[in-house]
Amino acid sequence: ARLPREIHRYLDENHVHSAAAALISLFSMIAPRSDRYPLATALAASNGGGSDDWNYRANANNPPLLETQMKMVYLHVQTLPSRTVKLATKILHRSAAKKGGAHVTAAALSALDLLDVDRTKFDTGDDGGNAGISSITSINNNQTNRNNMNRANKLIDLYYESKAKLLNKLLNRLTLPSSISTAADAVSVTNAAERILSKIVLILQYDVILYPYMIFVLRKFPIHVDVAGKTGSGSGNGHQQTNPG
Repeated sequence: ARLPREIHRYLDENHVHSAAAALISLFSMIAPRSDRYPLATALAASNGGGSDDWNYRANANNPPLLETQMKMVYLHVQTLPSRTVKLATKILHRSAAKKGGAHVTAAALSALDLLDVDRTKFDTGDDGGNAGISSITSINNNQTNRNNMNRANKLIDLYYESKAKLLNKLLNRLTLPSSISTAADAVSVTNAAERILSKIVLILQYDVILYPYMIFVLRKFPIHVDVAGKTGSGSGNGHQQTNPG
């Protein structure tokens, strides 16, 4: 009963990473006990679930009260993953340079990663087709590394695609000189263009260059707890470390 309330509060405060993490925790409690909720099963499995302990669940003799509680909770939160994804996507499609900083963007990326049901799909290829027993561990490690790399590439592509759309939207707002009819219009257009160009420069400096470097390379950035995108506790030097990919 506590987690659904927390999830709603996190979403109301735009804390998408905390909402996603709470959803995964909730679904990870439901999935091992019942196979009636495919969304819970998929998200729990994509975040480390799906162990052999789940084999008993189809025949689990859950008390009627527990079945009722699980059904009520699931019906209450089943639309929240899509709501969280939409909110995280919206955060990515705005500039973090003026509001939030790198940690807000990292929180949004991490939320999208947590709620991606395809994150555990492996590209197995032909590796290990003729491998012996001694090579199984190495093959599994290679598959895990490829999976992590694919996840990281997917997040990087998603990030830069969102920033490209933001820049394109700003560029489309620039007025062509041929549409100017008077001197007053020219001054107004010039001032508007300067504001738009200053926004574009700011986005290029921070959202395109600095923040991606901090998120994907350093994986360390300052925390501002008064804005959306809470990602957890910070380190002693006032920075947050995360692993969105």
